[in-house]
Amino acid sequence: MLLEERLLGRIIDTSSLFAFTSVAGRRVPSATKSALLGLARANAIKLGPFGITVNCLAPGPIATALSAVNFSEQALDRFAERTALGRWGE
Repeated sequence: MLLEERLLGRIIDTSSLFAFTSVAGRRVPSATKSALLGLARANAIKLGPFGITVNCLAPGPIATALSAVNFSEQALDRFAERTALGRWGE
């Protein structure tokens, strides 16, 4: 392939920590976030030769109304303890 024929670009997918781990009752989020990670890896291999980079961000826990409802206070604290800053993102 000639240099002039190369495309240049970036694809950034957003997954979550559930791509790497799971908890009881979170089968669907774990499956979909793992699928996004796999898609990013496959796209990186496919598109890399064309000068397109593909990355997948997997942020840790983010405080939302949904997380407050779905997890006990103890579970929320355990998640926070496993983050670099010791707290949920905002």
